Amino acid sequence: MRDDKEYKSYQVSHTTDQVRNLVSSNLNTEVTSIQRLDAGEINAVYFVSLVHGEDVVVRVPPTEKKANHFDREAWVFDQCRRIGVPTPEVIKVNMESMDFPESYMITKRLPGENGMDAKLTHNQRKDMCGQLGHYLSLVHSIKIPGFGPLVFEDHKWQGKHKTMLDYIKSDSSEGWWIDYVLENSLMIKEKLDKARDIFRINLPLLERDQGVLVHHDISPYAKNAIIQNARVTGIVDMEDSKSSDPVEDFAWFHFWGGSHADEFLEDLKSGYDDSSIFDDKFKQRLNLYKLMIGGQLLAYFHKRGNDSAVIDTKEKINAIIEMLN
Repeated sequence: MRDDKEYKSYQVSHTTDQVRNLVSSNLNTEVTSIQRLDAGEINAVYFVSLVHGEDVVVRVPPTEKKANHFDREAWVFDQCRRIGVPTPEVIKVNMESMDFPESYMITKRLPGENGMDAKLTHNQRKDMCGQLGHYLSLVHSIKIPGFGPLVFEDHKWQGKHKTMLDYIKSDSSEGWWIDYVLENSLMIKEKLDKARDIFRINLPLLERDQGVLVHHDISPYAKNAIIQNARVTGIVDMEDSKSSDPVEDFAWFHFWGGSHADEFLEDLKSGYDDSSIFDDKFKQRLNLYKLMIGGQLLAYFHKRGNDSAVIDTKEKINAIIEMLN
């Protein structure tokens, strides 16, 4: 298996020159420079500078991924930008390209750099988490019919499942990751059954009448945000956004927090506009969602050869089960 430090994005089926030609033909302008960012977890990402001074971003999900959700992400970006969330402006989405080896998305580039590359002091990161909290509260103000993964049905984007509990039950009993973690001995059946028992007992805590848009992968290290001068200038990578409970986003954030998880979570909460969700059941709901997230990530990291992340995720799952048991 590859070490996680060597891990990069999928292998591509195109050349940099093809990306250059793609941008030139679509925008009818000259490309002055192009840079491949070999750090994406899924998509190949290119920064492209144009002759008139504007920069654009090209994202490509190579064919081995077999599917992408750029049409959904473009819709999510638009909904969020309308209410003040700094998401990229989409120039073009092509789901089944005839003029390029893979499908692609072209967006305007937001000012700044990926949050993982931003050099922030501890206090600046705490402040950034508060900024993320504000933008997250705006994202969560967008009401979505249904629950779970977004699908385009009846001429609109909506959650795949009728109820929140249908979404949770589907993931815990039919999720793509279940057979994988068992077949690869990442989790013994007894532990999986214990996790399911915990969900069964606590399901009433997670029931909701209305789903809202959730990012589904927000982090205190801002891997899905753009930062400039310690300010959040962009929220990106929203192709996996869902209709769910706002607390699910807090669970993702806390899952990625490392040794400062609790501290950064308080900073995120401080910037969030609706404090009513932080009731006496918030922590329990947070841990239930973390347990749901953990199973998915365990399979994902193993499939991608990220050994250290597999070990870390196993430890987190064990600790959550112990806490909720």
